[in-house]
Amino acid sequence: MVEQLSVVERRCVDPPWSEVLLGLFFLTTRPEDIQQFVERIRLQQEGAHIIERYTIDTLLCELAFGDFNCPIPLAREQAQRAFDEIELGTWMPQRERLLHHVLDGLRSSKVKEVVRAKLQRWFPERIPWRQYLFQAMAKWPQDPAVIECLQKNLYDEDPQNQRAAANALAGLSSGDLSVGTHLAHWRVPLSFLV
Repeated sequence: MVEQLSVVERRCVDPPWSEVLLGLFFLTTRPEDIQQFVERIRLQQEGAHIIERYTIDTLLCELAFGDFNCPIPLAREQAQRAFDEIELGTWMPQRERLLHHVLDGLRSSKVKEVVRAKLQRWFPERIPWRQYLFQAMAKWPQDPAVIECLQKNLYDEDPQNQRAAANALAGLSSGDLSVGTHLAHWRVPLSFLV
């Protein structure tokens, strides 16, 4: 087990090794061993380069939503991390990649219900005039739910919606230090810069 942990720790950032590691996870029968693998992987994630983090996120997402002996609490915790990255990630191809694995979770008894609940809240861009809704929200009361909605839509797939949400958020929360603190740590979506 010590040698396996070492290999997992060294190779989890290397994309060609992902399938090998998934094979190891599949053959691992004890949930406690899976827990140890994940702990080692997360140690690597802390200091990893952005591309390495994407590799690790994808690997952990497959582990959580796939047919592995991942402990239920760990699978659900990783599911929430994947949901956050899908909603708030800055690189659309990575968001799509994670979503693919999340949808596989509909076949998993461990995470099926959390995936279903999340899918009920998600919807693709079907409202072409949603930017006007965000503009109107600038005149709404400064309620935490309104602020959260606008902050999440800073990561919308449509740059026009991102800008409209940003403008509404700026107007609605002018001088609010909590919103300013959130935005100071905001990861700018690549499409926002275009």
